[in-house]
Amino acid sequence: MTVSTAEPQPGDSIDFVIDSPFAGAGLVYLVGSETRVESLGTLSEGSNDLSLTLPESWDNAEGLWLLPVVYSQGDRR
Repeated sequence: MTVSTAEPQPGDSIDFVIDSPFAGAGLVYLVGSETRVESLGTLSEGSNDLSLTLPESWDNAEGLWLLPVVYSQGDRR
């Protein structure tokens, strides 16, 4: 994952790219002084350009971690 915003503040939009090994439903965990989960919708295999807005109530932007998760149906052989 690549994030283009170096020092996000509460209310800022964060642009990022997720290179997913497969298509599937995406979530991102915002982890810092609290933890929130945001839906990314359906991601395609390969590069996905995404954006999300950091909640106004986020009080620890300098300690923010973005942890992406992509769920797929897996191999059905």
